[in-house]
Formats: sequence, C-alpha cells, structure tokens
Amino acid sequence: MNWIILLCAGLCEVAFTFCMGKLKGASGAEFYLWGAGFVVAVPVSMGLLARAVQTIPIGTGYAVWTGIGAVARCCWAYWCFASQPPRPVCSSWVRSLPPLWA
Repeated sequence: MNWIILLCAGLCEVAFTFCMGKLKGASGAEFYLWGAGFVVAVPVSMGLLARAVQTIPIGTGYAVWTGIGAVARCCWAYWCFASQPPRPVCSSWVRSLPPLWA
C-alpha cells in the first residue's frame, strides 16, 4: 500500500512542478489558479511522501519519488508538448512510444 502512496506522491510532484512552470507565463486570474494548484499539490505530495516513508526506508522512498517525478515529467513533455526526451533521463522504450498528438 505504501508503494501506491509513493506513486501518488510522485505524480503530485509532477503536478506542482507543472503548475510552477505555468505560473511563469500566467497573469490575472490564471496566475492565481495555477498558484492555487501549486499550493495544494506541494503539501499533498510531501504529506504522501512522509506517509510512505514510515515503512519504506527514507533513501529508497526519496529516490523512487524523484525518479517517478523525472520520468513522468519527461513522458508528459514528450507526449503533450512534442518535446524530444533527453537521453539520460528517459530510456529507449519511452522514445519508442508514439506521441499522443499524432
């Protein structure tokens, strides 16, 4: 069960980094909506990570959490924004998948 919680924490990490990136170019009400998403996703991600590492070793939990975030952001950028995935982050199986916009 704690591995599922850790997976959800990693996906929330992707959510807050995505919201943080959208904040840079936003203005008006859009700025506050992306800011609210960021403010909600950070404590959810950290809380889930804290809950997961109660039984999983902290080093393993943190490594998996950051790995989920890195791979998920890479896949998100590749599939949704036509971005070429960086070779050190994404394995060859990710590059072999068709993008979602095609």
